[in-house]
Amino acid sequence: MLPSKQSRLKWRSPTQSDYASKIRRAVDNAIGLIEKILTAKENEQEAVKRILWHAAEETEYAAALLSLAQGFTDLDPRLESDLKRMTTRGKLSQAKAFLQEGLPLLEDNGELCYVKLRYAVQALRSAQVASSRRKRASARLEDE
Repeated sequence: MLPSKQSRLKWRSPTQSDYASKIRRAVDNAIGLIEKILTAKENEQEAVKRILWHAAEETEYAAALLSLAQGFTDLDPRLESDLKRMTTRGKLSQAKAFLQEGLPLLEDNGELCYVKLRYAVQALRSAQVASSRRKRASARLEDE
């Protein structure tokens, strides 16, 4: 469920305001990594697996920083969309969209920004699971 109120962030100290630049950098990195995955060739699956893990890590890091800086520790949004029905590519595109939507909200609506980051994490984790399942199924077929 999305927050309905604006929650303009108040960075309480210079140290906390440094978090904003770290969050932006992590989100930008994650978006760039997702773009690499979306344009990767079929024969680059091992590299894609590492890049996907790194994109999820960057997104988790951004969400963790925002949570720590603003006290969103009790906020645990669950993505209501059915990720199970999406392709891996669809999940990646959805994660990228959440990141792109969330970043501009960082200063004006921190809570909604956090929700978007958590949704992106869920989409990336779901893509990782789907990718792992596909790889295991492929390996089993080769063994037979």
